Amino acid sequence: MFEKRIKLFKILGFEVGIDWSWIILAILIAWSLSVGLFPFRYKNLSTQTYWIMGIVGALGLFISIILHEICHSLVARKYGVPMKGITLRRSDTGRDTAGLVSEGVLAIEVGALDDVPTREDPVFHLRFPISCEGVPEEILNPRSTWRNAKEYDVAALRLAEKFEKNFAKFEGQAPSEVKEAGPRLK
Repeated sequence: MFEKRIKLFKILGFEVGIDWSWIILAILIAWSLSVGLFPFRYKNLSTQTYWIMGIVGALGLFISIILHEICHSLVARKYGVPMKGITLRRSDTGRDTAGLVSEGVLAIEVGALDDVPTREDPVFHLRFPISCEGVPEEILNPRSTWRNAKEYDVAALRLAEKFEKNFAKFEGQAPSEVKEAGPRLK
């Protein structure tokens, strides 16, 4: 939709920018929080207070996403991957990552995941909701967010193998419940 990048700032050698679509997304998130979630959760406040809360909430979400991406970039740099900058934009799947994240955060905040049926990931043994009102089902299972499910399976097994190899260094120091909580390849 939008191709023009807005440069925000430079930090730790990374230039941080956003796609224009994120301005629209920020407005929609602030609006959603201001007229939807916060009036529902916190009754009898002024409209101005709800809007301040909504704007601060949207800014908090964007700042956390930027910090998250900076951490990815620092790790990439540590392993020799050249990183010049970070641009937050719509994903190449046509789905907006921040929008999906905000839907999930809002679902958790209003308790929409408290009593939903779940399924267990066969490698990592984490439980994921099968469905949740207001949240697209395709983002609830990490495997379905990949274009190629077989590539996800291969990547998940590689990650689990790396985890097991690295965890072996500390296995003698970890309690049994920590050992049992990790991925199992057998």
